[in-house]
Amino acid sequence: MVRAILPICCTTLVIALSQVASAADDCTCARARTAHAWCSACKVGYVAGVRVESEELFDAIHPHGHEVFIERTRCASCREAIKSNGFCTACHVGYLNEQAYFSRLAYILAQGETVDADDVTCPTCRQAQASTGWCATCAVGWFGNVRYRDREKFAEASCQHAVMMAALKAAPRCEFCAAAIITDERCYKCRIAYQNGKPVGSHRVLNSTPATHATRNGS
Repeated sequence: MVRAILPICCTTLVIALSQVASAADDCTCARARTAHAWCSACKVGYVAGVRVESEELFDAIHPHGHEVFIERTRCASCREAIKSNGFCTACHVGYLNEQAYFSRLAYILAQGETVDADDVTCPTCRQAQASTGWCATCAVGWFGNVRYRDREKFAEASCQHAVMMAALKAAPRCEFCAAAIITDERCYKCRIAYQNGKPVGSHRVLNSTPATHATRNGS
């Protein structure tokens, strides 16, 4: 009787484990496109609906915020930025509604409104979503699937779109250069420093002294 039961139990366990593994491997790309997230099953991320195949680059963009505590933040410039929803150029950290964003790109995207592409009916807007552009009819600007109603904010978004395109172009050659393009730092492998999406030299180190930022999860 015991011998008869064991194979059944083992079979049941294998089926259960396979179902768990299958659930973990389910593609989440549809949600990731509007959530600026990474799909573990497909090993690809999306930022403003734009496909990012390098996990190193996606992590550098870091397209989500972390709750920040001003009383635990040492950098004076960061403390002022937290109060004003500004950006600390010394630390390369932006703040919006008491959330810290660890790249200028993520900070700019947080100031827009992510929209499902299927909900956009205007032809000009749909065309702009393919890259970046301003729709005069609707008085809105687009960075992928992120919408801006403020022309000044859209101009900043357009600059960051160019930076991201430069990073995406660099990623197949060197993922670390791609990450450095986003963060205005130096690629430790190629020893090339970047600023505003462009190389500025092979020896200059930008943002070499990271500041301390107190966030809820310590990131």
